[in-house]
Amino acid sequence: MRNRIYNTVMVALLIVIVGIGFKDAGIFVTNYTVKEEEKAIETFKDGEEVELIKENKDTYQINKNGSSYLIPKNVMIRTTRGTNEYESLSDTKVYSEASNDSEVIDTIKKGTIVTLNKTNNNFGFFTYSDGKKSGYIEFDSLKRIEKQNISYGYAKADKVVQRDGKYLALIKNESVPIVGYEEGKYKVSDKKGNVFIVGKSLIDLYKTSEETSRGSSRSVSENVTSVITKAYSLIGKPYVYAAAGPNSFDCSGLTYHIYKNELNILLPRSSRNQASAGIKINKSELRPGDLVFFNTVGSNISHVGLYIGEGNMIHASSGKGRVRIDTILSGWYSSRYVTARRIIK
Repeated sequence: MRNRIYNTVMVALLIVIVGIGFKDAGIFVTNYTVKEEEKAIETFKDGEEVELIKENKDTYQINKNGSSYLIPKNVMIRTTRGTNEYESLSDTKVYSEASNDSEVIDTIKKGTIVTLNKTNNNFGFFTYSDGKKSGYIEFDSLKRIEKQNISYGYAKADKVVQRDGKYLALIKNESVPIVGYEEGKYKVSDKKGNVFIVGKSLIDLYKTSEETSRGSSRSVSENVTSVITKAYSLIGKPYVYAAAGPNSFDCSGLTYHIYKNELNILLPRSSRNQASAGIKINKSELRPGDLVFFNTVGSNISHVGLYIGEGNMIHASSGKGRVRIDTILSGWYSSRYVTARRIIK
């Protein structure tokens, strides 16, 4: 199929869409050139916003300067999705027919929400007052209500991102909700509506709509996010031998407390026994939320921490007397590293 569409019906449809304000929007996340028979016919720049006409399985149909193009889904995201709801811009007349010359059957107040049922030139047939009333209203007196669209990509790596004291765990190959794009970076969201800024190197866009379907069960990312967020909130709490919270901890008491309170997972109480929980993983496979174990006294496992990514862990340190962040890639803990276990599968 050719990228550029010359169908006169489609051109007419574009005119209608522009005329009544049915405009959805998208934004390119990379430079992209539309070609026809190997010849470049249009170029779009990274960050360029466009009018979106239709979303297909594998492509978006967009409009630029009156011409229509089919764009693959992995080079742009949809940013807004229009609804069939409108808001009156002022006190507005409701007509019996699609004409200013017809009978005025009602006047709605400014800010009234009406629902479009069908269009007729510059008028729409709307229902309002919970569907109890209806009539024709001019589009010029209304504003279409748009909702922020959520696109989906997938994480290319395991990483914890943070913004304004909030945390989000990206888990490799898991779905990531994308709510925007700005200055070469994605805006991604958690289920609570917190927005995080993520570089393009960490996200790939889905190529088809079928790949965006997600189950309703709680994801690994959500579970890891809960654990990591809790761990960060406990930094600075004092180390007390045999304590398991909520105000003081020893090393295994910290991990026990986090998993019990966030995910209702009961770990063994000692670091040595926690090293038998979950599944064993190699150091090169570590991801946020994993437990990391150390030999700090000369024999056997005697210390545990919670891995948070970037080679760091949060742990209750007896030597420093508090919950803190330390690296496991160099220095004292690197030389005493023994093993790691994954609890969140």
